Amino acid sequence: MLVSINEARQLTGVSRRTIYYWMDQNYIQWVFTAGSQRRIVAATLFRPGNVTPGTVPIGSAHGSPNSEAADPSA
Repeated sequence: MLVSINEARQLTGVSRRTIYYWMDQNYIQWVFTAGSQRRIVAATLFRPGNVTPGTVPIGSAHGSPNSEAADPSA
């Protein structure tokens, strides 16, 4: 099933910006319609191993100000 960006946003609870980021990073699959609109393959929003709401891709937290706070040796 294909859903619009707004529908994907509502299903996942994330912002439009996050949906576009996921598309750019190939975390989710999407297609262009005949009218040049993007549609997202809904099943890719929730498949195992995919980015889910409230998580970040591995490696994206490097250099964040909170990365040292999680270090127990600090």
